[in-house]
Amino acid sequence: MKPFVLAWAGSIALAMMFLCAPFTSGLCEKYGFRLVTSVGGFIALVGLLLTSFTDSLYVMYVTYGIVYGFGSSLNFAPSTMILGKFGH
Repeated sequence: MKPFVLAWAGSIALAMMFLCAPFTSGLCEKYGFRLVTSVGGFIALVGLLLTSFTDSLYVMYVTYGIVYGFGSSLNFAPSTMILGKFGH
């Protein structure tokens, strides 16, 4: 298998982290930073655990790329937003 085929999993995860940022920021405004970050940590954990049990590259695209990427988005966006809110 060529390395660039496997690298797509990480690229999808990074893309999900930034593409879901507008959705995540809306969740932060509605439900608060703590709840969104906690749920994001749990989703990222589930994504990484599911990835550790897979043998298929295409399943890894979903579990690591999409599930872990979305969970990372729920952690990354609040960590940058909270600086603007409380970082005087």
